[in-house]
Amino acid sequence: MQTRVPAIVLICVLALHSVNGIPSLRRASRAYKYYSYGNIVAKLKELNEAYPHLVELYNAQDEFGVPSPGTCKNKWGVDEPCRQYYIRITNEATLATTGIDTRPEVFFSGCLHGDERIGPNTVTELAITLLENYDSGAPNEWLKYLVDTRATWIMPTANAKGYNDYVREENGVDPNRDFAYDKNSANCMVTTAARAINELWRRHAFQLAITYHGGMVMIAYEWGSPNHLDNNVSPDDSAQAGISRAMSLYGGHGATHGDYPYGTLNSQVYPVHGGMEDWGYAATWDKTPSDGPGAGCNPSTFGGYPLSQTQYESAMLRVFNILVETSDLKGPPESTLGSNAAVLTPNGRGDGELPRNQRLALTMVELVQPYVIWTGKSAIAHEAGKAIQAPLNFRPSTHLVFTWRVGGALHVDSTYLTYARVSDCSSKSTSELEALVKSSGELSTSSDSKDTEWQRGAPDKQGPHSLSTMFTSSLKLPVSEGEIVILGRAKVDQNWAVNPGASPAMGPQSHVVNARTKDAAEWNMQVGNHKVQAQIWWFSEPICLNITNSSEIFQFPTDEDAVSGVTIGLAVGGAVVGVVALLFLFMAYTRYVVKPLEDTGDSGISLKEGEFEERRILRSESNPTSLTAEDLELERDLDFSQEPDELHALEFGKEAI
Repeated sequence: MQTRVPAIVLICVLALHSVNGIPSLRRASRAYKYYSYGNIVAKLKELNEAYPHLVELYNAQDEFGVPSPGTCKNKWGVDEPCRQYYIRITNEATLATTGIDTRPEVFFSGCLHGDERIGPNTVTELAITLLENYDSGAPNEWLKYLVDTRATWIMPTANAKGYNDYVREENGVDPNRDFAYDKNSANCMVTTAARAINELWRRHAFQLAITYHGGMVMIAYEWGSPNHLDNNVSPDDSAQAGISRAMSLYGGHGATHGDYPYGTLNSQVYPVHGGMEDWGYAATWDKTPSDGPGAGCNPSTFGGYPLSQTQYESAMLRVFNILVETSDLKGPPESTLGSNAAVLTPNGRGDGELPRNQRLALTMVELVQPYVIWTGKSAIAHEAGKAIQAPLNFRPSTHLVFTWRVGGALHVDSTYLTYARVSDCSSKSTSELEALVKSSGELSTSSDSKDTEWQRGAPDKQGPHSLSTMFTSSLKLPVSEGEIVILGRAKVDQNWAVNPGASPAMGPQSHVVNARTKDAAEWNMQVGNHKVQAQIWWFSEPICLNITNSSEIFQFPTDEDAVSGVTIGLAVGGAVVGVVALLFLFMAYTRYVVKPLEDTGDSGISLKEGEFEERRILRSESNPTSLTAEDLELERDLDFSQEPDELHALEFGKEAI
């Protein structure tokens, strides 16, 4: 006999799901201290050796032939040639094997000015955070996801000589006035710091970047050059402002400041000729500098530098290159740096300069590319996730409730489920199944839209609300037998394409904006073997289901004791019993929340019931005890005194991220 679940129990169980979060960042607490140049180099080498599957270590001297700017001290205090070391962090096992790399790339520069100390230490600790978490045994799934799906490039000390000597410049030249934008040809690329960055960027399709500085507190974006003083609005201003705001929200005050203010470089900092920020964004397309795009640099220092290295192809650069002024002090006291325990807890205990600036970088790693993922915390949902590899059998007309998350975006313009008939579903590639759904989708659920958590305040990346914004929808499977493929799809951040009053008066020019507001026919850019290919719609992994009247129907585990446990827990008050009730609720969650709404022909559940269940799930996130008049009317229509075969929703997907 099947046991009826009262409506109030349903709401409580669903509320329990809303507080299941991803694991926190678990590692021994360590107060941050400053690294010397030699200690940074030693740490990068240590990480490269400890995580060979995630890290590649390089230096500009060996890779590009950039001259050393002078002598630096290694970790033992012994003089050796200064080198610009840098690393890439990504899960190499998940990289494409086709020779064309479409993984989105981000870049973080620790310092162009050697006396500004927060940046090099922030990005070094960021590398440690990502890598230690990944192999921790109980990783924070959000951080792990970022390593699996992005390539994060870190150059802690572009101005290696300046950082070693604790001076602003490299051999008397300011590297952040040395880039090939709005600059005389003989007076740019004079420093090895600028050349090291230039050589790396010529070979990659970076989309987002931070260059860390110190001396004030500000997040600043383009425009930041004298040729745009009359109008600071860039052709990508909407996205630049939106991303900067998200960085500020997640950065928090770091226990020492207010939240980061943000705005354009020209209005909030000051304009410069030859700045890295405007160079990285616009040197390939902006015709307003006096020298125009492509004039290039021809310096005489260090034996000269070929003019060709600053004459760029159209696909190069086009990066949101955001300047972060970290602190009013260029080298704040170590007591303000914070601890590694606070990286994911804005304004919490142990927060400080380094945790909050790591959060700025993590915001960029998150927002570089949209994604759609199935979600579910239970073992049953994990089992159901196997439907991605092999079809699961369900009876015709089964009602299912799907839950998915949309991330990597500020606003979801539209998201819904769609499915199509398919033969031999599990043998087809994801791209083939996406194309099939695009061309012949039979059914779509109603569209939903809302701001993501990056718009609503500092997102909780280790607590109860998980990685990205959740959506839920019910779906009634077809009456006829056969295989189908189901995908979640989303369109995001379409407002980024609209920038009134932009100077120059043209459409967006950055990779990151065009990659989500145009389709592949309109934006398909390649730098070396790195490609940015646009798509307006983003898809989840496909789920393959087989609709059949066979007796071999997918069965879910059950626990008949769970319901009585929940009922008792709700009936008896008191703190101790409340704790016990939570345990019973969890048991009920695995019994009921992750169950299909089946139409067996005996007590068929209508689509109305699926709709009611869906609204309860959505309500549980904000006010689980409140029902509207419409809901109550629907509840009266549903005869809970009967005992239908299954009452609740199957959550498809991987472990919640």
